[in-house]
Amino acid sequence: MKATATPTALRGDIQALRALAVLMVLGVHLWPERLPGGFAGVDVFFAISGFLITSHLLKEILSTGTVQLGRFYARRVRRLLPAAFLVLVVSLAGVVALMPSNLWGPNGVEAAAAAGYVQNLWLTWQAVDYHAQGQTATIAQHYWSLSVEEQFYLLWPALLLLLRGRDPERVRGRLAVAVAVVAGLFLAFSVWFTAVDVHRAYFFTPVRFWEFAAGGLLALGAQRIGRWDRPAGRAAMSAAGWLMLGASCVLLQPTDPFPGWRALLPVVGTALVIAAGTAGAVPWVSRVTDLPLVRLLGDLSYSLYLWHWPLLVLFPHAFGRPPLWPEKLGLMALTFALAWATKRFVEDPGRALPWTTRRTMTVMLVAVLALAGTGVGLRQAGRMVEHAQLEAHRVFLQSPCAGPKALLDPACAGHIGDPLETRSLGEDAKYFTAPPSCTLLQDEKDSLPPVVECDHSQGRADAPLVYLVGDSHAEQWRWAVDEVARRQGWKLRTLVKGGCPIGDLTLTIDDTPRVRGCEATRDAVDAHIGRVRPDMVVTSTYAIGEPVEFGSGLTREQAYAKGMGSMWKRWTAGGTRVSVITDTPLNKAVRPVECVSTNWRNPSECDRPRADAIPMAPLDRAVEAADDPMIRLADMTPGFCSPTTCHAAVGGVQVFYDHDHVQREYTLLLADLLETELTR
Repeated sequence: MKATATPTALRGDIQALRALAVLMVLGVHLWPERLPGGFAGVDVFFAISGFLITSHLLKEILSTGTVQLGRFYARRVRRLLPAAFLVLVVSLAGVVALMPSNLWGPNGVEAAAAAGYVQNLWLTWQAVDYHAQGQTATIAQHYWSLSVEEQFYLLWPALLLLLRGRDPERVRGRLAVAVAVVAGLFLAFSVWFTAVDVHRAYFFTPVRFWEFAAGGLLALGAQRIGRWDRPAGRAAMSAAGWLMLGASCVLLQPTDPFPGWRALLPVVGTALVIAAGTAGAVPWVSRVTDLPLVRLLGDLSYSLYLWHWPLLVLFPHAFGRPPLWPEKLGLMALTFALAWATKRFVEDPGRALPWTTRRTMTVMLVAVLALAGTGVGLRQAGRMVEHAQLEAHRVFLQSPCAGPKALLDPACAGHIGDPLETRSLGEDAKYFTAPPSCTLLQDEKDSLPPVVECDHSQGRADAPLVYLVGDSHAEQWRWAVDEVARRQGWKLRTLVKGGCPIGDLTLTIDDTPRVRGCEATRDAVDAHIGRVRPDMVVTSTYAIGEPVEFGSGLTREQAYAKGMGSMWKRWTAGGTRVSVITDTPLNKAVRPVECVSTNWRNPSECDRPRADAIPMAPLDRAVEAADDPMIRLADMTPGFCSPTTCHAAVGGVQVFYDHDHVQREYTLLLADLLETELTR
C-alpha cells in the first residue's frame, strides 16, 4: 500500500489566519498602546509557513521519494522576491529623497542585508531592541522575519530528506518523531537564550526555528487529525485557538522577554485553528473566513506586510512629525492600495513566470547583488555627503552664536531657534568615543570598568588627579571634561559603565543579569575611588530615567538622595571633592527622537516646557541632602533650557545624539560653562 499525503488546498481558515496576522503587525506598529501584543503576528506567519511548506514537501517525498531542491527553491524565489525587491527599491528611493545623509548608511546597510535575506542576523549582531521607540528604525528592519523564513526554507527540505529514511510506509511516522524532537530542542534553546539575551534572541533564527517545526509537526499529523470528525470538538478547538490569538494581542507586552515560552500562546493558538479545520471547514468559523474581505486580506497579507513599514518610517521625514490618527488611517489605505497593485502586477505574474530553475536562480543572484550593491553604495554616498558637510560645519561652530552660546549670551537670544546648519550628525557627534589624548590604563577587571587616562599634567607631580565616574550620562561629558582637564592641567581618568548608576542603589528593572552586574560594578568603582583617593570625582547619572530603590516607601528623588549621597560622603571622607553634573533634560519621553531632523528648518517645533523635560531633579536633591561643602552641583541646565523651555536644538546645533544622550559637539560648546562650574 502506497502512503499518500493529505491534500492542501487553499483553506479559508489559513487565509483568515494570515489576515489576522498582518492586521496584528499593522496594529502594533500604528497603535502600539492599543494592541501591544500585535508583534506576535509574525509568530502566526511562522507556524503557518511551517505547516504549508512541510505539507508540500511531504507530498513530494511520498510521491517521488525525494525533493527536487532546485525546483523548490526556484518556486520560492518567483513567489517572494519580486515584491520584496520592488519594495526595497522604492524604499531606498524614499530614503535618498526624504532622510538626512547620516541615515543613508544604516538604511543602505540594512537594505543590503535584507536583499541577501540575512537582515535578522545583522540585527542579532547589532543587538537591536525591536520594541525600542527611541531608536531610529530603518526602512528594511521588518525584513528580519522574511529573512528568518528564507533561512528556514533553505534548511528544512534538506533536513526532511535527511530524516525520511528508506521505508516509504514509515516516512510520515519517522519524520513526525524527528520533527517533534527538533521542535522540542529548539523550543528549549529559545527559552534559554531569550532569558540570557532577549534583544539578540528576538531575531535569531535558532530561537524561532521551533515555531516552524511546530507547524511542520502539524502537517505530518494532518492525516490522522483529519480522521477526527467530531464537529463539536473541532468547533471547540477552533474557538480555543482564536481566543489564544486574541489573548496574544492584549496579554503580550513589548517589555516581556520574547519569544521564549511566551511564543507558545500564538503558535499553539495557530496550530489549534489549523488542526480544527483539517477535517473540513468549521461551520461557525467559515461564516467569517469565507467573507470576501477576509479572503482578500489573506491574499494581500505578504504585500501588506512589505509596504506598511517603509511608509510608516518615511512619514515623519516627509511631514516633520509622526502621523496622527487620521493620517494613520490614510497610511493604511495607501498600504492596501499598494499591496493590491503589487499582488496584481508583481506577485501573481512573478509566480507564473515560465522560467527554468537555472534562469530563476541566475536572475535572483543578479538582483541580490545589484540591490546589495545599491545599499552599500548608498552608505558610501552618505559618508561622502557627510564629509563635505563636516568641514563647513566645523567652521560654523566657531561663529559667536552657534549652539548653546545662543542661550548663554543675551546678545544671541534671537538665534536660539535658528535652522539646523546641518541635518546630519557625523563622527564628531559620537559621545562614546575617547579623545585622542586618552589611553587605556587598565582593561576591565573584576567588574571594574576600563580605566582610561587622559594625562594633561605635562609631567607635573602635583597635577590634580580627577576621575569621571558614572553611567552613559557621565560618559556623554567625557570630551567636555577632557577639554577642561587640558585647560587646567589635570590628569583625568574615566570609569564609566552604561546603564549603571554609581551609588548605593539597586535598579528596579526586569533584567536580573544587568541588575547584578551593575551592583558588582558599583562596588568595584566605590572601592577603587576609596583606594586611589583622587583630588576630585566628576559624576552624573541618568537619574530622571533609571528607576532605583533605596529601601521601601521612598520616591525616586528620595532614593537617589540617600543612595548617591551615602557613597559621595565616603569619597569626601577620604579627601576627595565631588562635582555632580546635573542630569540632562529628557528627550524621547517628551518628543519624537526624529523631531529635530524632520523639523530642521524650524527646530523650535521641538521645544518642550521645562517642567515636562525636567519633571524631577534627583541629583540636585541628592547634593542638597548631602549638605557637604565637598559635594557641589555643576549646574549645566542653562545650556539646555531657558527659564520656561527646554530645546532639542539651539543656535543651529542639534542637542541630542540619540534618545537621551547629548551629542559630543554640543557638550564641547559647553566647555566654558562646565569649566566654571567645576573650578568654582
